[in-house]
Amino acid sequence: MKKKLTAILTAAITLSACGTVNETQEANVKVKEPKNIQSEALSAQGTSDVSAETSGDFIKGAADFSAELFKAAVASGSGENVLVSPESVLMCMGMAANGAEGETLDELTNTLVGGSLDTLNSGAKDWYTRQNAPEQIAKVSCANSAWLKNGLNVKQDYINSVSDIFGAEIFLSPLDSSAVPKINSWVSGKTDDMIPELVDALPSSAKMVLINAVCFEGEWYETYEDGQCISGEFTASDGSASDVTMMCSVENKYVEDGSVTGFIKPYKGDYDFMAFLPNEDVSVEDYAASLDGEKLMELYNGASSDYDVYCRLPKFTYDWGNDLNDILSEMGIHRAFDENDARFGGMTDETALYINKVIHKTHITVDQNGTKAAAATAALMTDGAVAMSKETKEVWLDRPFIYTIIDRSNGLPVFIGCVNQINK
Repeated sequence: MKKKLTAILTAAITLSACGTVNETQEANVKVKEPKNIQSEALSAQGTSDVSAETSGDFIKGAADFSAELFKAAVASGSGENVLVSPESVLMCMGMAANGAEGETLDELTNTLVGGSLDTLNSGAKDWYTRQNAPEQIAKVSCANSAWLKNGLNVKQDYINSVSDIFGAEIFLSPLDSSAVPKINSWVSGKTDDMIPELVDALPSSAKMVLINAVCFEGEWYETYEDGQCISGEFTASDGSASDVTMMCSVENKYVEDGSVTGFIKPYKGDYDFMAFLPNEDVSVEDYAASLDGEKLMELYNGASSDYDVYCRLPKFTYDWGNDLNDILSEMGIHRAFDENDARFGGMTDETALYINKVIHKTHITVDQNGTKAAAATAALMTDGAVAMSKETKEVWLDRPFIYTIIDRSNGLPVFIGCVNQINK
């Protein structure tokens, strides 16, 4: 009987498997001691033939995935704040997809990008490469790693693929209780300590842990001066009111679609903050339910510069985390979670793997200087064993609203969330 796989998103995927292992696998790869992580690190022995290219199909598919992930996360809650990183989940599940076969692979790629593994890999490689480019102004990083059980015979082609496409670091580890603090240390380091703990335990059957961590620290293109920060009130989704600090500014990009009004505020570098406020008769939940990738992209790409937008944005900070099994299943990923139907033969021939659990953890802080945000994802697998006068608009975010942090180069959200309440 197959054992379980758990995943944690910040982003990280953990895989477990049972069966006879090849104890000579370690001799076939180069081994070194990585800094700060007391586990052996493996080097890929080759590269993939994947080119880094963001196609229109990738952007459309990833936008659809982003909207569906967010709406499902909102629907699974009950008026709470939500924050997901579609990029983090896509990268994490993308590493799993590279070891999947048959209908398991088709469900993963169709859900993640609405297309083929080639579309997923080319777009993911390009996104990863650009976010880790040294010339960035905003502090943005996307990190991936695969932690392999000592002696597990993992296919070299799989190691080469995740190393080349996702830049994954490959570690050998006992994947027992001693591995937990090492994994958490890696995640904490890659998220600037915003996600200090991703896993609290690993099952005895754990054979592999795949981890993605996304970290964003952006300074506003125009920061808020002290005089632009005033006392205000935020009315939560349950009708309760809380005192907040409102940051006031005039922005020059206005968004609306008949159900929401909002604005775009740029960071220094290649990222934007977009926030939109549902009309008084439209709840965050109802609007999220109507959201799709096309609408999300149209809001961003269709922003008008014809107005001076008088904005009030509250300072806020919160953490979010959830089990994504049901959400991803509803989105179309079924076989990967089924112990009888999952096919991950691209990882190893020794035993059948399936994903038992996927968990997502995120953090965000928005203040007068800018934004700090992080996300992590993991999965565990087991087997059975203002220059000129303009018309003005007002957008005061003093009740529940939706926001995104968008990569300007492709228009895709790195993070998307909603604020339903603000606790001091």
